[in-house]
Amino acid sequence: MINLSVNFTFNESLKKHIRMEESNYIIDKKGRKIAVQIPIKVYNKLIAESEELYEIKEYRKAKKHKGDAIPLEQAFKELED
Repeated sequence: MINLSVNFTFNESLKKHIRMEESNYIIDKKGRKIAVQIPIKVYNKLIAESEELYEIKEYRKAKKHKGDAIPLEQAFKELED
């Protein structure tokens, strides 16, 4: 059963990708929302943004680290080993 009424408050990141009428909730037998369907194009954009945010988070965490810097070539060699 698909509930076509959408009354979910999206955050700003989602709002720019999803029009309310493009989303469908999946509800269980008791009428509780358990999932949402969105267009694949929107899904791909959300995944890309999520990956970018993760990279920003990791970059900021690395900048806070007070360890010694190593040359890029050495870093690649250590990653390969």
